[in-house]
Amino acid sequence: MKHLCVFATVFALLFVACGTHEVNNEKIDGPQGPYSANEQQNPSSSSEQPSSSSEQPSSSSELSSSSEVPESSSSSETEVIVKNCPVSGSVPVNGECIYAKTITITEDDIEILFDSQTNITFADGASLVIDSYSNLIIEEGAQLKFGENSRLEVRFGDLKISGKLEALDADKLWAGVKINSNAGTISIEGADISGANIGIDFGKNGILKNSKIHDNNYGIKQNIAFANGNFSGNEFYSNNYDADIRLDAAITLGSSEQFKGKIYVSGSQSFTKGIILPNFVYHIDNTIIQADTLTINAGAHFYFTENSGISIRNYIKAIGTADEPIIFEPTDPEIFWGGASPNNNAAFHFAPYGGDERNEFEYFEILRPKVAFFNQSQLNLKLSNGKIEDYRFDNFKSDGANMTGKLVLDPENPVVITPYTAP
Repeated sequence: MKHLCVFATVFALLFVACGTHEVNNEKIDGPQGPYSANEQQNPSSSSEQPSSSSEQPSSSSELSSSSEVPESSSSSETEVIVKNCPVSGSVPVNGECIYAKTITITEDDIEILFDSQTNITFADGASLVIDSYSNLIIEEGAQLKFGENSRLEVRFGDLKISGKLEALDADKLWAGVKINSNAGTISIEGADISGANIGIDFGKNGILKNSKIHDNNYGIKQNIAFANGNFSGNEFYSNNYDADIRLDAAITLGSSEQFKGKIYVSGSQSFTKGIILPNFVYHIDNTIIQADTLTINAGAHFYFTENSGISIRNYIKAIGTADEPIIFEPTDPEIFWGGASPNNNAAFHFAPYGGDERNEFEYFEILRPKVAFFNQSQLNLKLSNGKIEDYRFDNFKSDGANMTGKLVLDPENPVVITPYTAP
């Protein structure tokens, strides 16, 4: 009987300390506050609309007696494990916390502060989702660890990160920071983000400054150009690819002094405005179609998969220097590349176009193309101080029915052209 009384007393104290709240008609044991502890969600999902919530944040006095909540032994219940770490708009989070299921902030106009003393762990599949017009601040010194497929997602609110976000297990990628297109103000300055599939997925424009982005599959995903001055002072290292971007956003990463990394260009991309490509390293796995001008700066280095290439509907200027040539080569040194024009295997295709300009390559290297150039344009193609090496079928191919532009080689600044010779 004495043991039963002790057990009942402990259970009562835990119940008072932790409280209960209802989420989606399910009672969840855990800290009170303006969030829901939902079932695991798909990390890539971003189409959900904000859920309604009639709950109000509990006062800090209701939570002050909580010292530790042990993990429930029932696997059928949603578990939230907390150590002095309620999540609310009235109490800064400054303790050691472990969450076993997703936490979704649904109350508007509150500020969630993870201060410099915060040490939070999200278990595998457990995420933090801002699904309201609220403000999440992760201060310098705060540490958040995420399990496999966990994520920090901002759907509508504001986000400021200056702390450290990393994988719980170095061998298991977490999903990363996902910023949806309806999110508010995004400011990531002085942060350290690592161990994710995509470190930061920018679904809208934001600020990324003086941060370390490392040991991720992709450092950032950026399909929207950064505003002027919103990207600077960052360190990208030990990522598989440092950025997955649209080519028209590359210029907003600055110069190679500001961004020293590898860019992955996924899928077929088509553009109707002029593009300038800085001297970065680009990995391209499909056809780039440019309906306006394309300017490539000296020192740029391109790697193409087997059936990828560039199709120009206007004109291209690829002007390198003796010290910084522009290099185009396959991702695998054993393959040939090209596919910018159907059935012609071209590395570079010039579509029908007339005008006073000309396509121009200077101080360049095109290595192992199937066909280096296929011309249907009325513009001349001028080549100087370069080389076309190990081409498979042709170095220059033209469509006589439409093409009046000619291949112009500068005799004073020769181009070395050598076909592939089978061993």
